[in-house]
Amino acid sequence: MQTNNGTTSPTSSGIRPFLQQIAGHKSNGKEVYGCLETDDDCILKPLQSGSRGPREKKLYESLSQSQSDDDDIVQTLRSFLPKYYGSVVLNGIEYLKLQDLTKPFSHPCGIDIKVGARTWDPEADGDKILREKEKYPPAEVIGYQILGMRVISPDNGIDVVRDKTYGRSLDAANVLEGLRLFLSGAGDRQSVVAHQIVQQLKSLQSWFERQKCYAFYATSILIIYEGSSTSPSSQNTEAPSPNGRETLADVRMIDFAHWFEAECRDENFLHGLEHVIDHFTQLI
Repeated sequence: MQTNNGTTSPTSSGIRPFLQQIAGHKSNGKEVYGCLETDDDCILKPLQSGSRGPREKKLYESLSQSQSDDDDIVQTLRSFLPKYYGSVVLNGIEYLKLQDLTKPFSHPCGIDIKVGARTWDPEADGDKILREKEKYPPAEVIGYQILGMRVISPDNGIDVVRDKTYGRSLDAANVLEGLRLFLSGAGDRQSVVAHQIVQQLKSLQSWFERQKCYAFYATSILIIYEGSSTSPSSQNTEAPSPNGRETLADVRMIDFAHWFEAECRDENFLHGLEHVIDHFTQLI
């Protein structure tokens, strides 16, 4: 399989449904439209239809072309994204080939949080805006939405899975319970994990406070941490982060079908991010 920014057609050997997928469309075993995983520790994410897929691909490609004179804004943003290895075509479907962020973890627990009260981009018409507002009205207050999570139970090692239906059942009064459920997989290390998550979220917040080049709509934060388990391999207190940090947790941005160039701060994302930080801080 080609691993540069070109396009190739891989065989199906060594490619299978990505079982750690938290949100979004998933493969049903008949039609290949969900995320896939490969033998070389990558995932294949199908390009979305219309302008959304090419828009997401454009961001990854622009950031993957590292230049010695890249400014701090570009370099820092790149560090908060999965690594990009080009695109591939499988059964006539184009996929983005991305770093599998779960690989450094023995027992990955993950959550997908869509950040920002506004989830529609500047090209949305009135009907689209109305539909987006009706999907999850509490976002106006909370500033984010839980799209899904996968948590390993420290009691029996069985995955606890929640989807966007669960996320939309939460409001300002009980959204903390959703985050508490997510942290439950850490066992007696919940406070430590929450602290590490907050520290990384604050680093992302610092970047958003400085940058005036990008605006992100319907973009998510993916948070992964090392879950507790009764198995011997889970007794390590730290797992290597793809960001090069020794940590129990890793925080990244994903889903860029609605990013746009900008000339001012992204107050929508920044406001939602502040709420995420505040809520995780309460759980330390």
